Amino acid sequence: MWRLGSVTLLFVSFVFGQMNEGDLASLKALFAATGGSNWKNKANWDSATDPCGQNKWFGVGCIYESNEYHVQELNLAENNLVGTLTDACLVFPKLRFIYLQGNQLAGPIPDQLWKNRNLFNINIGKNRLSGGISPLVGQTGLLRVLDLSLNILSGPIPAEIWTLVNLEQLLLQLNNNDLKSPGQWEGGLTGSIPPDISNLSELFNLHLDFNKLTGPIPKELWSLNKLQNLYLGNNKLTGSISGEIKALNKLKQLSISATDLTGTIPEEVFSLSSLEVLNLGMNKLTGGVSPQLASLVNLTNLNLNNKPREISKERFSGAFPEGLWGLPKLEFVFMQNNDFEGAILGVSASLKMLDLTDCKFAGKFPAVPPSSSLQQLTLDGNSFTGALDSVLGNAVFSQLTKLSLKNNRFYGFLPAGLGAVAIPGANLGGNALFCPLQPFATEKYSIKRCLPRSVSGANVSSIYAELGSATTHAVRLQGSFGVADMENIFCSVALFNAVSPLIPAVVSSTSSADCVLPPLPPNYNLIPSTRKVSVQLLYKPPIGPSSNQSAFSGSAAVMYYRSPSVETVTPTSVRVQGGSLTVTGSQFIDGLTVVKIDDKEVKCTINSSEASMVCQAPAWVQLAPSVRNIKVANPQGQAAVGSFTYTPDCDVPTCSDNGVCNRSVSPAFCNCGGGYTGSACSACKKGYYGSFCNLCQSCLNGGECKDGISSDGSCDCASGYSGDKCETDWGSPVLGVTLTGLGVGLLAGGWCFVKKRTGLELDCWNHCKNRGFFKGIN
Repeated sequence: MWRLGSVTLLFVSFVFGQMNEGDLASLKALFAATGGSNWKNKANWDSATDPCGQNKWFGVGCIYESNEYHVQELNLAENNLVGTLTDACLVFPKLRFIYLQGNQLAGPIPDQLWKNRNLFNINIGKNRLSGGISPLVGQTGLLRVLDLSLNILSGPIPAEIWTLVNLEQLLLQLNNNDLKSPGQWEGGLTGSIPPDISNLSELFNLHLDFNKLTGPIPKELWSLNKLQNLYLGNNKLTGSISGEIKALNKLKQLSISATDLTGTIPEEVFSLSSLEVLNLGMNKLTGGVSPQLASLVNLTNLNLNNKPREISKERFSGAFPEGLWGLPKLEFVFMQNNDFEGAILGVSASLKMLDLTDCKFAGKFPAVPPSSSLQQLTLDGNSFTGALDSVLGNAVFSQLTKLSLKNNRFYGFLPAGLGAVAIPGANLGGNALFCPLQPFATEKYSIKRCLPRSVSGANVSSIYAELGSATTHAVRLQGSFGVADMENIFCSVALFNAVSPLIPAVVSSTSSADCVLPPLPPNYNLIPSTRKVSVQLLYKPPIGPSSNQSAFSGSAAVMYYRSPSVETVTPTSVRVQGGSLTVTGSQFIDGLTVVKIDDKEVKCTINSSEASMVCQAPAWVQLAPSVRNIKVANPQGQAAVGSFTYTPDCDVPTCSDNGVCNRSVSPAFCNCGGGYTGSACSACKKGYYGSFCNLCQSCLNGGECKDGISSDGSCDCASGYSGDKCETDWGSPVLGVTLTGLGVGLLAGGWCFVKKRTGLELDCWNHCKNRGFFKGIN
């Protein structure tokens, strides 16, 4: 026995009789019109058996009346029905229930459907049905459920729908299977919601969202006091939300987002104690949010987000109800682009998704609680502070699918477990975060500049100062200073019982820094001497606590460097393949003076007088007589420049710097050295690269080295691989996905990274081991 409202139906398990001929003809017509041979389940449909007999046809429910069987229920949902329904398919005078949702039915809804006057439940949603809704719908006066959602219907909602006084569920939403861009879609019902909606006093489920309805919400709608679910969003509704909404005291889900509603949220909304879903985002609503929000103890989903500031000025403002964060069932909170005040005092352990992008929140963000369910956390563009490893210390990183905290004031260390997971699109940039102790790819988290946790491993290597200068006295430290962003390293130097003030270090790399010395005694010996020096380093981030001071001390040779001079340069035994030359001048310092000929550094041996040196000449670029330039420089000093004329001893064509003239044969030719090749040794052999023709590295997984004189020797990776040596496998490609959003799509098992884009066709690589179906646009 089955009961619906006040109607009781008795199903007979087996009665001798035969099928009504009209019903049988309609079943056969339905099978033929919708590709029955390709249905997922077609049990007994293609046989000669009785649809209601012992070998019952799949999805057919029967009632025995007047000595014959009639179809009372037709349930072929999600069964791969493909085609167009006709009137002949639907002649079932005793039909009470029809379920054809989730198929691929196209074309208009046949008028015959509405002529089956005994229908209680019509569900033909999630197809490709088009056209309008016939006024004949008014003939189905017994109808309890009408679900036409997820089609591409268009035109007005017929007035006859509002006469179906027994309706309990009316679902006409999302008539836009082909989303084109936000706010534009194919199909969509038009018109306004009439006052006659008050006739549907039995309604508990009303879905009219994602259509093209206009006008205000009629006050008569607020009289439907049995409503539990009300969805009116993504229309062009205007006006405001009336305080009369308080009559809907059974309401569990209220969603009126992305319309043109104006005004404020009435206090009466927050008196609806049964609310589980409250979605009023993307409207033109303004004002504050009542503290009564914290009394909605059943709330699971809150959406008060607004459009970005560059698009719309309307947004919520004022103090935000602090009690919200203690609601025990709260799972989803989306409040982007608002002007709230105050701090966040706590985060419920039940919370799964939190997005507070650009809300002007400030203050310390609370720690994620133990046993947290958090899956997505987005706090971009606020002024939250706090030590990040404390804030996220209890987060289960393996369950996080989104983490974006950019442009806040978080400081401190990255959580230890964060480097072990890959969170697609994660972004922690724009904070004051220390670099991790254990190296991992910070670019995964869009940390373009991270701050060193400490300054460690440094040692005093040299002290230098140029004669006659009062500003360049410094101590140079060699060691490890972190990954990047050394702007906040300060140092103080003690030398000769004098201590310099705490001033920023001058950092030239992650392994070299200069700290300015205190003023030196004016009569200090100008010759090199060894002195004790102590250096104290302090990391002071722009926010958050300073790091511990790190003190280093040691002895270093105090060198007062003069600028060198070049007087003469004499080639002695120069040949095409090299040779030597003698340079005379002054202030040549062994191990410190750098000599370059034609901007190529050469090795030199300096005599004890520091007034001359013998330098190894390079192989010459050309063989014709030419003037060569020589540059000599000391650390922190001005470079001296000289020149000399080189006369070659070989008259064969040029061998560049990279070969030797071979005159044992005629004509002479160049013997190329190393990885060079070509008539003038000016090109690289296959597998060699760069101006020095270095040997290419080995590339993995089918990658190829970029060789040649102008290449950098990096690996050109095959599709699906990346890394310096193509060692990273990004998984199997997901090809031919047509998207309308931007570059990244979400898969059921993870994320899809865009490899290339041609028009609207994306070639993506799955970054997950578990593959899934394309699910949306992020």
